[in-house]
Amino acid sequence: NRETGSGGHGKRRSVGAGARRRIAPGITYLEQHIFDPDLSIPTIAACAGISENYFRRQFQTVYGQSPKQYILSQRLLYAKKLLAESMLNY
Repeated sequence: NRETGSGGHGKRRSVGAGARRRIAPGITYLEQHIFDPDLSIPTIAACAGISENYFRRQFQTVYGQSPKQYILSQRLLYAKKLLAESMLNY
């Protein structure tokens, strides 16, 4: 059964578990290259061995936002952290 992920056998799984597994290699690459200015969704998807569009849909399922939004938010969080740390050193 697609809705419960149970396959009709009565066991319930997290709906995002399969998506998370499919994009895991891409997420590893993304995390290792988050500050690379040439980081691209096609490259991340290729690392996961899936199409760019499929990667985007699976990422949205798992993280609730687009890969681009996620990358930008992670970079902004890091920048805020650096700014806060530099303000403490004044």
